[in-house]
Amino acid sequence: MLLGTGCQQRTLERIGLSDSTKARPEQEIWNSTIVLSQNGVTTSKIHAGHIARYKSKTETFLDSGVIVDFYDKLGQHTSTLTSDSAMVQGDQNNLYAYGNVVVVSDSGQVLRTEAIRWDAVTEKIISDTFVTITTALDTLYGIGLVSDGELQNWQIEKPTGKTYRELNLERERNRQTDATKTEVPEAAPPDS
Repeated sequence: MLLGTGCQQRTLERIGLSDSTKARPEQEIWNSTIVLSQNGVTTSKIHAGHIARYKSKTETFLDSGVIVDFYDKLGQHTSTLTSDSAMVQGDQNNLYAYGNVVVVSDSGQVLRTEAIRWDAVTEKIISDTFVTITTALDTLYGIGLVSDGELQNWQIEKPTGKTYRELNLERERNRQTDATKTEVPEAAPPDS
């Protein structure tokens, strides 16, 4: 009995709740999947070993191996997220994932971090923590990231890392020179 109480206390602490009668979940399910949709189109499927909804909160807490499949506006699968735990925010269906977060896009890009937020309205992945993005040609690190769900268009704050992309310095110099040139109209030939 003491072992069970200790495990429950650690779970409650991990999701930010104290062990009191007010913190008891209104609903609890195990080994289940939640499907979120917008205008009749599936936006994500969330599977977790444990899901708890609290009466006094509008959030749903998930732990014990969270797996989220994301879909685009046409209902096509785009990426899969795994994390230790997560929270789905009430009305807006924003997802907050914590602990060993890994997002793998269908195109092969991989994001690793400790915490992210999925904004369901803008369909953006947002992180303010240390991130690693791995693509076929890059391994980049930084603090903070904003990306689309496919990990195709992303921006890392304070980036560092390495790339295997070919850099043509001559082409870059020509492009910079072309951008700084100002066009001067040709002078008309003198009248003879």
